[in-house]
Amino acid sequence: IEQKYKLNIIADRQFKTLKQHTKRIEENKIANMQIQKINTSDVQEFLYTIVDYSQSYIRKLVSLLNCAFTDAVNKQIIYNNPMNAVIIPKSKKDTKIVRALTFVEQKQLTEYLVNTTIYEESYKNVFLFQLYLGLRIGEVLALKNTDFSSNNEIVFVRRTITENKEGKLIMKNKTKTLAGKRDITIPNFLKPFVEEQIELSKHNRDGLLFTYRNNYVRHHSVNSVLKRIFRTNLGL
Repeated sequence: IEQKYKLNIIADRQFKTLKQHTKRIEENKIANMQIQKINTSDVQEFLYTIVDYSQSYIRKLVSLLNCAFTDAVNKQIIYNNPMNAVIIPKSKKDTKIVRALTFVEQKQLTEYLVNTTIYEESYKNVFLFQLYLGLRIGEVLALKNTDFSSNNEIVFVRRTITENKEGKLIMKNKTKTLAGKRDITIPNFLKPFVEEQIELSKHNRDGLLFTYRNNYVRHHSVNSVLKRIFRTNLGL
């Protein structure tokens, strides 16, 4: 993980996540064994302890273990990878279904947002921008009032807000992918909400459209509000 981070293969947020995953392995006795003495049974015993986690989390832990043993084989510290014979456990958790909103649900959400005030739902425009400009949450939260054309017909997406490896929010002057740098035409119905947010942001830090106590907004804070809207207003 450290090597991939230094080589710029993984970014801050992924580095932080992977380091958190290693802590689960460190909690098990396998972490304190000499690697030459670890066999398939030892690894399998550890895998028995993680069946209550999600399948994606199990896969990540298995991948981390496999990377460690493969590296040890390549460096001739060990000669056989004990992961080759283990059985990957199946999670006891139900698979979480991730889906897009239906047309009806999107219409319901839109109607709720456009008919509520910014004082009732401070992130209403965040959600409208995501829905109708196709922006990631980090891209919306990184928007400045200078990122729009003079007539507010186009938004220029150039940066994102993310976490560094210490979990601190930082502004990155690039999008998640190269294709993420783009100019998007703003639908006519959305323009009043863009103008509303630009007006509200006049005194914000660095001209940011969205702030919390004049600081960057955390993704999970916005997502929590959206979940509450789904639950209480849309019955989802």
